[in-house]
Amino acid sequence: MKSGILLVDDELNILRALERMLRRAGYEVFCANGAKEGLVVFEQQDINVIITDFRMPEINGAEFLKLAKRQSPHTVAMILSAYADFNSVVEVLNSGLAFKFLQKPWLETQLLEDIEAALEKYDNERQQYLRTQLLIGSQDALLEFDRRGQLIRFNAAGQKLLGLSAMEMQQAALSTLFHNIQVEQLVAFLQKQSLSVSVTTQKGIPLELIHQLSDDDHYLLRVEAVQSVSHVTEQFADMPEVLDQLHLLQEIDLLLAVDARPLAVIYLDIRNFSDVHHSLGFQGADQLVAMLGTHLLHQVKDRGKLAYLFADQFVIVIQKWRHEAQLQDIVHNAVQEFDKPQVILGKALHVRFNVGYTIAPDDGADAKTLIHQARQAARSPHRPESNFMLRYDRRYIESRKLQYEISNALYEAVSQDELQLAYQCKVDLQSHKIASAEVLLRWTHPELGSVSPAIFIPIAERDGQIHELGVWVIRHTLMQLVKWRDAGLDLPQMAVNISPIQLQQRDFIQNLLALVREFSVHPSHLQLELTETAVMEHLDFGLSQLQLLREAGFSIAIDDFGTGYSSLSYLTKLPVDVVKLDRSIINDIEHSLATQSMVRNIIRMSHELGISLVAEGIETKEQHDLLTQMNCNYAQGYLYSKPVDAGRFLQLALQQPLAAMLSGDQTNA
Repeated sequence: MKSGILLVDDELNILRALERMLRRAGYEVFCANGAKEGLVVFEQQDINVIITDFRMPEINGAEFLKLAKRQSPHTVAMILSAYADFNSVVEVLNSGLAFKFLQKPWLETQLLEDIEAALEKYDNERQQYLRTQLLIGSQDALLEFDRRGQLIRFNAAGQKLLGLSAMEMQQAALSTLFHNIQVEQLVAFLQKQSLSVSVTTQKGIPLELIHQLSDDDHYLLRVEAVQSVSHVTEQFADMPEVLDQLHLLQEIDLLLAVDARPLAVIYLDIRNFSDVHHSLGFQGADQLVAMLGTHLLHQVKDRGKLAYLFADQFVIVIQKWRHEAQLQDIVHNAVQEFDKPQVILGKALHVRFNVGYTIAPDDGADAKTLIHQARQAARSPHRPESNFMLRYDRRYIESRKLQYEISNALYEAVSQDELQLAYQCKVDLQSHKIASAEVLLRWTHPELGSVSPAIFIPIAERDGQIHELGVWVIRHTLMQLVKWRDAGLDLPQMAVNISPIQLQQRDFIQNLLALVREFSVHPSHLQLELTETAVMEHLDFGLSQLQLLREAGFSIAIDDFGTGYSSLSYLTKLPVDVVKLDRSIINDIEHSLATQSMVRNIIRMSHELGISLVAEGIETKEQHDLLTQMNCNYAQGYLYSKPVDAGRFLQLALQQPLAAMLSGDQTNA
């Protein structure tokens, strides 16, 4: 996407000359003949760099930049003015409002160089902002390194996990924090886009480093604990039959080099080992792992090799097997002893395992790759509950890598103008008029194409982008509401989906109030939709936040309601204005008397509590008529309209009431 540059000057000849020059250079250029016009353009377009005159009537360059920076603090501004203005501009430069002072008349080559420097500054500041948001908002342990492997920043969770003081962490080198990884290995790991890399702290604590967000100069990594066991490593060191990690790598590479037979590499660890560790303590965990290792060695020594990595992690290498079913039998026989309770320190313990395997040469051709693949298979979230083991599945790993790519791309989705909003009308079942609209986020990536919200929203919630996406949605929703109002459509309300992750953000309500003030919109014009599941999972915290939002004037809706009929009891506890009946209930309402009775009761009880009802997923006239008879307040669905863009929604709203659609003619849907 081209970089957006806004030119602001009250001299038209200056504007036109700059515009021609920058368009020739390939930039997307927006022009404003003065500061007031510039603010309007700035609100409507995605601007990376502002080039503004200083002396302008009504609002000068300094005042204009203050207003612009409030809306978008990452936009880089430069002042292009006569040299006589320099002393007046010094204060603006010192305050950080402007990046550079450019003199009129300008040299084209110098101006283009300055613009490139401004764009680089924009990219750097935006990346810095995203990393800062993650460090502040994430509950995960995060460490940020520079390209030399120096620790730049860390959050409290990261410090706690490493068990170091803030002084020890300050400016620490990667190699001093972890003794088995150098910066070159870290860069190689990031370039390969592997899912994780195992490291060990100088105190011997095993950890996982997982890529979070990086550019050429900064690496932000999530750190996860691998529960360590204190004395088992020493015990296995006295057993030469049990290989350590170094000798395991050498053994696999040797077998691959001298023997053409297929080789199976099997990874095994104890499921939910951290819980086991907490239950038994170090001594009990040591005893359990030692027992497991001794038993595995006895079972496999005639068929292959056993290696102990660390904590509860073992690898078995087998070359004497005929088919994969036999591999399954070998491993099953090796662990079946643990099907019955194991008594450790007087406690009876049921032990389950994560088991995965890979086969050379089909899946991989070197030791590190094979071990990594077997481990990925064992830790698949789709593993069965039994001890049945999974083979490495390249398609699953590719799916995980796609999630990684989506997560990375999401960080740039806002700045690259890849997001769009769609609007689906909610119809008043008594007047047949559009009463409001639900705002739906859409994302089209230049390479990934159209990415479903069902895919990217959970990733954004997990990796932290949800906060910026949420702000973008609300800002553009309010902007569209104002535009429609100016076009003669005074829509009473717009509904926006809110993630529980957003709700947990400390300054969420303050930011929301600041946005509605910015667009001169009353909070009641914004309805916040949360799913029933999200509210129930965060009930204590959610109740207080919802109450504060409602007191501030926002409307609250519970989405996907009624998937569990017992949910009715929660209506008396929730500070909500609207309940949306899940489409799964509506699907068979025409044919099920039981469903009709249930929906009628939900509507009745909701009305007694002063709560309005919206039925989702309405596709037929019969559904519409039944819900109207039941006194349901509103409905939305394909009967009235699919989600549409802003222009199409305006057309629908001007066709009210929707008589044609309700009579069976859906040509406008």
